[in-house]
Amino acid sequence: MPATNPRISVTLQPSTAALLARVCSLTGNSQSSTVGELLTQCEPVFERMALILEAADELKREADGEVQQIAGTFKRAQGRIEEQLGLCLDEWENGTGELLGAMEKIRRRTRKRTAAATGAGAGASAARPRPRTAAAEVTPPKRRRVTPACNTGVRSQDEKRGKSHPPTDSGDFSA
Repeated sequence: MPATNPRISVTLQPSTAALLARVCSLTGNSQSSTVGELLTQCEPVFERMALILEAADELKREADGEVQQIAGTFKRAQGRIEEQLGLCLDEWENGTGELLGAMEKIRRRTRKRTAAATGAGAGASAARPRPRTAAAEVTPPKRRRVTPACNTGVRSQDEKRGKSHPPTDSGDFSA
């Protein structure tokens, strides 16, 4: 005769299986009926757990939808900002175009005057002023010997050659 209740197979830890066998031998019930009774008594807990898991799943689906909505809003806002930035850059170029043109005219005049002063032709390389850089304006240090701040037997060094010279008794370091 077929069973009216569904059957399941359960795998237990050895310690749990030993405890279940011990309880069943004392009560005289079978292991399957003891486990069935325990699970029936826990039915309200299982019902509550199922409701909580369903609610969590629904919240997750809603949150995913909201995340997609927020992402779309950010993309639209980024598009508007990029469009406004483009307009600002266009206005900047329109407003500064005349200034840049005037600056170019001044540079051309300076080049012509330099060429006329040196006597070179308009296409000569002398007419083009070299670009000024910070390194070009700095004069290199003179070659000299570095003397120590304290003369306590420390040797002075020639910067260029990297040679050490012992101090002399006369204080003359030119050796």
